Amino acid sequence: MGVALRLLLLRGSVCKDRPWTEIEHKSIEEEDCIYVQMAYHLTEGNYGEVWLQGKPTRSVTYRPGFHVRWMKKIKHGHFLGGKPDVVIARGGFPMYDDVLKKFPKALKVRYGAGQRFLPSGFTDYQLLLVDATTQLITAKKMFPKIPVEFILKPAPDNLIYPVDVPKKYDVCYIANATQEKIKGIKWVYKTFPKDMTMLHLGFKPKRNHPGIRQKRVLRHEIAKQISQCKVGIIPYDTIDSMPRAMVEMMACGLPVVTFESVRYWKERYPAYPVPISHFWETVRSLTQDQDYEANRQKYVDTLSMPKAVEHLRKVIEDARAYQRTV
Repeated sequence: MGVALRLLLLRGSVCKDRPWTEIEHKSIEEEDCIYVQMAYHLTEGNYGEVWLQGKPTRSVTYRPGFHVRWMKKIKHGHFLGGKPDVVIARGGFPMYDDVLKKFPKALKVRYGAGQRFLPSGFTDYQLLLVDATTQLITAKKMFPKIPVEFILKPAPDNLIYPVDVPKKYDVCYIANATQEKIKGIKWVYKTFPKDMTMLHLGFKPKRNHPGIRQKRVLRHEIAKQISQCKVGIIPYDTIDSMPRAMVEMMACGLPVVTFESVRYWKERYPAYPVPISHFWETVRSLTQDQDYEANRQKYVDTLSMPKAVEHLRKVIEDARAYQRTV
């Protein structure tokens, strides 16, 4: 279990790419945010809150002592559990700065992925979390006096797991049209082999391909859709880091092929990073890989929610111990 902690997770703004009715949940079993799930399990037996900025203002209790709260302005929030021992700022947004200053004795942790992985504005963090090797090197160089550690990014195991359905598609591709450039949609539709089939999950782009079927489904339906495919792909731009789609497809047992330029913790995630010139060749060869149970087990052994929470708990405890010595 580790040491007791009262945790505040600053989750950010409510997602704009889905109506709030798809984001609102009544129980932890329905919750689809991996960060809320991680906070819930990290504070097992202790107190925790998650704050989001957005309407409508509301609060949900997932168990006695664990609350998810939406508010108009995060900076006006009041921690109901007295004072937190740890504050995790997910995303590193400027609207967190006033909250972080309210709790001078709390361990302040920053996890800002993608282009926002380095602190700006508020910089008095005692722990930086990153999710790619290049970020780790840069952050350690820029902030040599602050511990910098990797975070494991799992899929929500209450929703994402293998579903026993026939394999209908060669390839699974998860990408919203609203992020066309970042997710490589133009390249995929232009180069996808015409003798293969693909399931594209996300908002529909203004493109067509005879071998590509496009669907947008609710989060609780996505595991069934992924499980109908043989191979997952991550042909994303380097702006992204540790794409959520990667772990979701791995959690369903799919081998996953990425551009070798995609940023993630390559030593820990069992993906197949390849040059663009060999991308579809590698995908095609992996469609013959039928050992989905073995692929799933690799994920469970290294990346599942229990593993991610265990890893994060140790990283936080080590950072708190370090703070007591300085």
